Amino acid sequence: MMRTLIGLSLFIAASALKVKPEPAAKYCPNLSSKYSDVRVRPEGNYSAIGGKKFFKSAEGSKMKQAFANWAASACPWEESRHSGFFVGDKQAHAAEEFANNFGCLGQDGEHLASVSTDDVLRQLSNTRFIFAGDSVSRQFSQAMMCQLRDHFVKDGFKWAQWPVYANAEQCLPVAGKGEKTTYQHCKMESGCSTFQHGVEVCFADHPGCAATKLGDSVKDFLNKDKTARNVIVVGTGHHGHCKPEQWTAFHKTPPKFPANTKVVFNDFVPQHFSENADGHFPLTGQSNNDCLATVEVSEDRKVELDKAITAVESAGWSRLETYNLNAGNGKFHASLAGVPGKGKDCTHWLMPGMPDVWTKMLIQQMYDSK
Repeated sequence: MMRTLIGLSLFIAASALKVKPEPAAKYCPNLSSKYSDVRVRPEGNYSAIGGKKFFKSAEGSKMKQAFANWAASACPWEESRHSGFFVGDKQAHAAEEFANNFGCLGQDGEHLASVSTDDVLRQLSNTRFIFAGDSVSRQFSQAMMCQLRDHFVKDGFKWAQWPVYANAEQCLPVAGKGEKTTYQHCKMESGCSTFQHGVEVCFADHPGCAATKLGDSVKDFLNKDKTARNVIVVGTGHHGHCKPEQWTAFHKTPPKFPANTKVVFNDFVPQHFSENADGHFPLTGQSNNDCLATVEVSEDRKVELDKAITAVESAGWSRLETYNLNAGNGKFHASLAGVPGKGKDCTHWLMPGMPDVWTKMLIQQMYDSK
């Protein structure tokens, strides 16, 4: 009898080992259908092309038509200077493939089954996402909206021209004249867009340190509809660098938000300028060099590791751990520099690309936590 029980126990244990647990539901959108893949400019030409006189020429007319073709299939919130296909960047397809595959391949390289975007929106119904930060955070918000574009309801964003790109081909008007001219795909300002199931995505300009005055930057968005669940996504930007003492003060007195608010702290997003080993923007000005592939740990990241992470976790904030992914993928930065003719932009990212990876991580985190 005892041998029978032992044998039965061993059989049950062995059988249990063979049973594979059900894989967690994955959010794996097809990014190829979310962005325009129309090429407007020749590969490797990173200077701004344009001017009113140029667009009256035959070559300029062709480029205007190419811009119109690109815009016709572009994500409504794409900025053309960051579109790898628009600028003809040699890494455009690789950046898209990396973002498409991230978190969505099985052990044998097969694509995992994905939950539908509609299911995700249903699970996140009546949630307002507020991306607070600088222009890199703006890219984060744009990537999320582009991934949700098939479920778009209402757009509340306004667009302007980047001064350095005025009358260049990436800031051509798409509608209107005079003061009513619309420069969509140029510079997206603060605002919100609404999607099905009451999901809203907003961008709030907060270029300073994440440890200070965050409440001031998002208060108008929080007051829009007090019945909605709020998710604030914030990180350390590149304009108002956080100092250790600011995080110490934050740790002692963290900001207060409504009870229906969740805050997600995104890791510091490193730059990859070749002039400095840590990739930081050179004070002497940018060269025409390509971006570094990888970077050493910067002072901003050291402050984050030493002070910020402990402070935000003690405040009950969640984290989005993106630093290592970003640090090792400098090749996926955007082509067009902030100053025309100055090589690659080693601050912002190609889209589709790394901002889509962050979006997939965020949505997966939110989906799993529900």
